[in-house]
Amino acid sequence: MGQAPVALADLVYVELEIRNTTGERVQNIALVDRLPAGWEIENARLGRGGSTDWVDPASLWSADYVNIRDDRMEVFGSLGPREAKKVVYAVRAVTAGAFTLPSAEAEAMYDPRLWAREPGRTIQVSGPWKDNLL
Repeated sequence: MGQAPVALADLVYVELEIRNTTGERVQNIALVDRLPAGWEIENARLGRGGSTDWVDPASLWSADYVNIRDDRMEVFGSLGPREAKKVVYAVRAVTAGAFTLPSAEAEAMYDPRLWAREPGRTIQVSGPWKDNLL
């Protein structure tokens, strides 16, 4: 998600890249992307979230398991040596205001030496009542 303002009810695509910087295959990777309040994941399994035809299918991470929660997207899988893959999913802005996007985190669940974290940032969602917010 970028820094540009988003309008209430807009559909936004989240694109995360995960990269194995080692020379060995890394298994049991957990990628967790938390959402701020006021955002909802559009569950692609339910036919929501629109088309992602603009994404190269070969660049997508073939995850072993995906867990969609109200407040986060969890993706689990493996990466080969020096391999980089993407996770793309849609979210909808359902509340106007200023929000802090929590950091996205990845870790090899059974090797505490291997982990990564992307810094959080802020995003503004404008709505019909934006002038009435504190």
